[in-house]
Amino acid sequence: MTTKIAAIATAIPLLPKGTLDALAIKNKTDKSSLQHDYMRFYEFILAPYRKEKFTLLELGVGIPSRKAPSLRSWKGFFRRHRSVA
Repeated sequence: MTTKIAAIATAIPLLPKGTLDALAIKNKTDKSSLQHDYMRFYEFILAPYRKEKFTLLELGVGIPSRKAPSLRSWKGFFRRHRSVA
C-alpha cells in the first residue's frame, strides 16, 4: 500500500457519518459504514457538487435483483444529477 493510500485509509474513520451514509444504510448498499464504509469518503469529496447539475457514471452497479441500491443513494444525495450505469 502506498503512503498516500495508507493516509486516506487511516483518515476515513475520522470523517463524520453524514447524509450519504444514512442514505446508503437505508438503501442497503454495501458502501455504507455497516460494510465497506466508502460513503463518508465519497461525501467528503463530492459534497461541494451536491447542488450542481452533472452526470454521474457508476461502474459495477450490481445484480438487478438488488435494484441498484447505490444509485438510489446517489439520487437521494444529488438532487440535480443524471445517473448513467
